[in-house]
Amino acid sequence: MTDGGRRLLRLGLLAVILASVWGGKCSRQGPEFFGIVMVPGTGSLSGIVTLDGEEQEGVLVILTLSQNNTTVDTFVTDDDGRFTFLNLDPGDYTLSTTIEDADCEEVEAEVDADELTEVTLPCTIPTTGAVMGEVTVDATGAAGVAVELRMGGTILATTTTDPNGDYQFTEVAPGGKVVRITPPEGVTCPITERNVTIVAGETATANFDCTQPPPP
Repeated sequence: MTDGGRRLLRLGLLAVILASVWGGKCSRQGPEFFGIVMVPGTGSLSGIVTLDGEEQEGVLVILTLSQNNTTVDTFVTDDDGRFTFLNLDPGDYTLSTTIEDADCEEVEAEVDADELTEVTLPCTIPTTGAVMGEVTVDATGAAGVAVELRMGGTILATTTTDPNGDYQFTEVAPGGKVVRITPPEGVTCPITERNVTIVAGETATANFDCTQPPPP
């Protein structure tokens, strides 16, 4: 081949490459396109990760065995929020993921031989917060102490401390609140009310330290 012929061939190849890069369109291909062989007797898991109902790309999905929490595989979601795990042994699996500032549920899925299981991993941006704390008497958790969550003169919720002296209020709307306790009989609590500020997705803390005077 002459130098001119070689030059024309190189130019033709370059034109094909440029046309593919600039003007070509890529279509999504299945596993068979890339030579991935589905092993008989195994199953597959596929699905999407959502945040408040919207698909999320670039999210790491972790697949573990439910019986012993052993990590089997991981997958980063594509631009449609999808993930796929192929050639899995039949059994029970757990799928989990994390998105910053969001609450994501773990999902249990059963894989059957020669079957594809579809799941959704839902995440949500929290709109409420929580309050927790401890009531102690002489540095020991006090059980059965009445606790109120208030806003102004309105009682929003009530509870009592558990055997360890702990309490908790969940799904509390953001904003300023007051936690009030009723000291047990014969117990002195220097502070019986604490102001807290609730932030969505976070937990505020209000502890109370009380004492029981020695008998006269």
